[in-house]
Amino acid sequence: MRTHRVETIFTVLAAVALVLAAGSCNRHDDPETAEGVPVVSAITYNGVSVSDPTTDVVANLTVKIEDRNGNANTFFNEVTFTDYTVEYFGVVPNPPPGVISTGFIPVGSTGSLFLTVLPAADKAGFMAGQALLGRLQVNGHDLLGNPVSFTADLAIIFAA
Repeated sequence: MRTHRVETIFTVLAAVALVLAAGSCNRHDDPETAEGVPVVSAITYNGVSVSDPTTDVVANLTVKIEDRNGNANTFFNEVTFTDYTVEYFGVVPNPPPGVISTGFIPVGSTGSLFLTVLPAADKAGFMAGQALLGRLQVNGHDLLGNPVSFTADLAIIFAA
């Protein structure tokens, strides 16, 4: 009977340890824990012509997901971008937050994000050669749920 009691205690302790270990895995919201680090290498703009007041200004961001420390060798470290916000320095109202529908980039790869950064209605009043400065905040996560985000400065120069 004593042997049965010892085995039961060990079984219960092993089950408790397993539950505690499972509850502590991948439950964090620290951007520093994500293996994929986004690096913006280029930003180009479409729709900057002031002669076409019906076209939104769209930023095309070329983003590479770098490996933080050489351990991002599984698909769990791939990044999905989900939403973004734009904040302008000046008289233009900030557009509402946007949703990203095609923002999946594997670690070590380069991809493009096409984001509407200025609605057509807000282009009224700008002249060719005038610049609009702002900051873009893009948010997402890796497949483990670790948050991934980056900011990029915007410099939109309007054309004729």
